[in-house]
Amino acid sequence: MDNGRVTQSAIASMLVGRDLILDFLRIATRAGDPLDTVLMMAVINANVAPVSARPDLQLTYGGEDGVPPDWIRRPLPISGLARSLSLPFETVRRRISRLCAAGVCEMTSAGVVVPKRVLDTPEFTQAGYDNLVILRTAHGRLSALGLLPPAVEATGSSVTKEADGLRIAARLATDYFLRMVDALGQEVGDLIDGIILLQLSRENTRSLGDRAPLGAFAADEHKRPATAAAVARELNLAPETVRRRIKRLVLEGRCSPIDGGYIIPQEHVASRFVELRAANEQNLLRLFRLLESFGISRGWAAAQPGRPDRRA
Repeated sequence: MDNGRVTQSAIASMLVGRDLILDFLRIATRAGDPLDTVLMMAVINANVAPVSARPDLQLTYGGEDGVPPDWIRRPLPISGLARSLSLPFETVRRRISRLCAAGVCEMTSAGVVVPKRVLDTPEFTQAGYDNLVILRTAHGRLSALGLLPPAVEATGSSVTKEADGLRIAARLATDYFLRMVDALGQEVGDLIDGIILLQLSRENTRSLGDRAPLGAFAADEHKRPATAAAVARELNLAPETVRRRIKRLVLEGRCSPIDGGYIIPQEHVASRFVELRAANEQNLLRLFRLLESFGISRGWAAAQPGRPDRRA
């Protein structure tokens, strides 16, 4: 693969990955706080690491009713949680204390746990089906761009329909999400600033489609400026919080005011985020290889977009 093609695939994959990250955050957050959601996803991901590490356990706890039991969950110390997300310990401790008080996680002597009773609910099950929809959408976009990874053999006892892999897909998507959130936070220096920049990028290029910028970064004159209010609304953040953060991002040269809104300049996108694009391309392909290896995405190429195979 020549260098030009690598650049094209990285750019196109970043568009798909950006939307996948934001859509996953949206369905996971619902009416909550985005940073609390990221913390919850990190705790859940660490808790079920013993399941994620073994294909046989992934399949055992793969379907709608496959919420792993509490005895298998591995507690995550707050210090480890803060370190994994590059967040201040006190910020994480305070937020986890509030989440424990709300009953959505529990603190043990070994660390924090999101128990089965929280995940084994209609709301989390619906989020799992919504996750399948956004994964299907991303799969279709990558397929149309010729960027899907080469076919791999399914594991010995793969699922026969995607609903039987509902929880597997959620765990794989969470892992991708957290890998990219970590890379984003390190690139930008602040996790929420990074998410705001992702949403700003999405608003700027929403009308361009996947192929318009393929092989080149979208020119500034083709971008649609986004207001702080629009970004705040999409991310379920307070408008004043977003306005304050965007003002700082402008001072840092990460975005520019124009026509009553903001854009991320082409020059900034081209010169920064090099490692982030590479990490996204690698992790996105890893995600879809694993989905195929478990048989979850086997029929997606011929399936109707946005219609998950929900079990009756």
